[in-house]
Amino acid sequence: MSPAANSGVKYRLFLFYELTGGVAQANGYEYQIVDNEGDTEAQQHPTERAASLYNQVASAVAPRPVGEWNEGIVIVKGTHVEHWLNGRRVLEFETESSPLEGPIVFQHHGGGAWLRNIRIRRLD
Repeated sequence: MSPAANSGVKYRLFLFYELTGGVAQANGYEYQIVDNEGDTEAQQHPTERAASLYNQVASAVAPRPVGEWNEGIVIVKGTHVEHWLNGRRVLEFETESSPLEGPIVFQHHGGGAWLRNIRIRRLD
């Protein structure tokens, strides 16, 4: 991440549509990717920090400093969801229904965010 960058991975979307001008709107769960130290909202709200379930459950672990790679994992199996950061489970929760089929979306609010080695697999 670049300083003050804010991004995320959205999954289990319940609403996805394209707005005028080609900008997509995706509502669902979000694994937050953010510079905890440089983003004002992350500084003020624990549920908006890196690896948190955005605006719902705070992560228990801080990411590596800006400029270093972090490894994030999202596991969704049935109604059980886990967020991992750098080899540690940082939160887990249960949903009310089993996973919905649909897209996984990478979102971004500004600043640089780089992703690599993205893997998606079905956990049957």
